[in-house]
Amino acid sequence: VSDGNVTEGVNPIYEAEELGVPIYAVGLGDTVEQKDILISKLVTNNVAYAETKLPIDVSVRNVGFDNQNVQVSLLENGKQIEQKIVSLKKEQREIPLLFSVELKNEGVKKFSVNVSSLKDELTTSNNLQTVFVNVLKSKTPVVLFAGTPTPDVSAIRQLLNEDGHFAVQTFVQKKQNEFYEGNVSQKVLDSAECFVLVNFPSSATSSQTIQQLVEIFQRKQSPLFFVGGKNIDYNKLRLLQNILPFGWNSVSGNELEILCELKNQHSSNVLVNASGAITTSTWSSLPPIFKTQTIFEAKGQSDVLAYSRLQTVSLGEPLLMSHIINRQRTVAFVGYGIFRWRLMNGGNSSVQNFLPTFFTNGIRWLTANESDKPIRVAPTKQIFSGSEAIEFSGIVSNEQLQPIDDANVEITITKENFSRSFVLQNIGSGKYNGALDDLDAGDYSYSAKVKRGDLQIGEDKGKFSVGSLTVEFLKTTMDKSLLEQLAYKTGGEFATSENFNALLEKILSRKFELKENTQHSEIELWHWQYLLYAIIFLFAMEWFVRRRSGML
Repeated sequence: VSDGNVTEGVNPIYEAEELGVPIYAVGLGDTVEQKDILISKLVTNNVAYAETKLPIDVSVRNVGFDNQNVQVSLLENGKQIEQKIVSLKKEQREIPLLFSVELKNEGVKKFSVNVSSLKDELTTSNNLQTVFVNVLKSKTPVVLFAGTPTPDVSAIRQLLNEDGHFAVQTFVQKKQNEFYEGNVSQKVLDSAECFVLVNFPSSATSSQTIQQLVEIFQRKQSPLFFVGGKNIDYNKLRLLQNILPFGWNSVSGNELEILCELKNQHSSNVLVNASGAITTSTWSSLPPIFKTQTIFEAKGQSDVLAYSRLQTVSLGEPLLMSHIINRQRTVAFVGYGIFRWRLMNGGNSSVQNFLPTFFTNGIRWLTANESDKPIRVAPTKQIFSGSEAIEFSGIVSNEQLQPIDDANVEITITKENFSRSFVLQNIGSGKYNGALDDLDAGDYSYSAKVKRGDLQIGEDKGKFSVGSLTVEFLKTTMDKSLLEQLAYKTGGEFATSENFNALLEKILSRKFELKENTQHSEIELWHWQYLLYAIIFLFAMEWFVRRRSGML
């Protein structure tokens, strides 16, 4: 008994045919459309960037109204920001509209589109639709310091600019205490969300510049991506040693041509595989680069992700390292000449794209915001219909992105005077999920607390909505065609509610035949695999009893 409108899943006809039994379909509802006005489509990007314009594509459906005007309003968090007057014509069922919103601040924004109601309208429950948009920062400010102009500096600056999500400010050492781009202002340093040091500091770098960096690292815990070079002044670099994941001795300017050697235990690390975008074979295909004969040593709390290899001989010396200390992230690559990865690719597209993918992925890991942290808990979508279960999923891992399976993830949902808590279930590999039913329509906030034992290791929070609008309101007529196909393709019949009694009598008068299904199963005892185990167990028990009784 149905109106025939598919509200969940796929077309039911194929599954019904596989049942092998007749289906008698009773159609409810009217096949004639009633007068109604509704928002039939609301489409926009789920993710957008601040300081850009967001297009919102809307479609208004008109059924039965003519020569009347309605107001279509765009609202942000319940406040009207734009409106359009639409003239309804009976012959025009779908009226497309385009709104444009200038995004100023980052965060999750709720946009709603509402069409004013009319007299004699079937329902006003479908006059409003809502969408959530996650607004990110327009660009991540990155400040790059270089000890000398080198091809590595040009390559890194170019790939960051090509990405489009980074605003790069470069300072290349010119001579004593001077940069080609001018003086370094404190404003530029304070605005940076990540620092990149390439072949820096050099002998021409002033102690004042290094102290400025030390101060900003200590005060803001700014992330750092360090790339080695031939002209580094290691005496001056010692001022930054506390935030570097490596130490050194036997400083030498002589250089070696080396290859990267990736250790298998780190091949799944997000810094190495860029969330699956880089493979182990790509690392092994990289052309050679350089390092000085200075001996580098990883600090105890650092993760060594790649080592130096001289032709076929592993040097056992760290090449790529990372560490997180007091929430400050650092990545260090002590080799140089990485521009060769982009130029000397031999026509291999995976090698050609390696440097941009590897470097920009490293910057994103360094500048990861709250939503990118190892602990993430969120609803499976941000708008639920009133008939849906509110599903949550979570990912819990440590700072090295290794999954944690023994955590307790408790979610508390609140709305005005309402509050309810529940615990997500562990499904393995650091993943958790759970669902909650019977929430009234409205906007809700949620907070998730993640504990291991009695220690809270993280938390997450956000918002979602439960709408009164369901798919039932988007199509209010009976789909007679689908119900007829459902019945006839399975050998049943279709009827409307008016002749339901006649259909019921026909079903009851039908003679049903009893079908028997017999199955036989034989087990040859001497080929039964568990018999041997049983015999061994009985002999063992006999020996044990005899031993205890002193009979052996």
